[in-house]
Amino acid sequence: ALSFDSNSYDAQTGLGVLFERIGRTDQAETAYRRAVKLAPSRGSLRNNLGQFLCRHERYPDASKEFALALEDPFYQTPAVAAANAGSCARLSGDFAESERFLRIAIERDPESKEVFMPMAAVLLERNQALKARAYIQRYEDSGLPESEEFLVLAIRIEEKLKDLENAQAYKQKLIQQFPKSDAAKAAALIQQSESTE
Repeated sequence: ALSFDSNSYDAQTGLGVLFERIGRTDQAETAYRRAVKLAPSRGSLRNNLGQFLCRHERYPDASKEFALALEDPFYQTPAVAAANAGSCARLSGDFAESERFLRIAIERDPESKEVFMPMAAVLLERNQALKARAYIQRYEDSGLPESEEFLVLAIRIEEKLKDLENAQAYKQKLIQQFPKSDAAKAAALIQQSESTE
């Protein structure tokens, strides 16, 4: 593709993905950066570079790329870039920044169901368990599947709120739906010890 059009940012992005998958990190970054250089205002390319940088724990650089992605008025899925930015900031330990970006994602796309669980996790980290519960409930109402990660997070929130009945209900779901997981085994052991006291 590049032999036909050396200015193809799509081809450069494809190379970036390929190089990253086969472990050629330096070449992947070069390709992602070339794509951005060819179309610097294109939000999707900034988002791709931001994700790459985040996967390699270069959080401040990733945050800048996500912010630039959001400046593209023609970017069709800005909520995706905002959600990626929020997840990346959470990985870096910057929960305030994570919440800020996740709120932008929800503002840009109120139906962005995939943001509910990360938002709940961030709010829990920020000691706002009641608000976190609201996002857990929104996630449940959205019809998305209850993953092991979701159930563990719901348990943590309910325990923080000292609502042991709800925490117990989530533990039962965890044990039933993911019986072989370490979290379910731990929950089962706790239940056994509580029933023998």
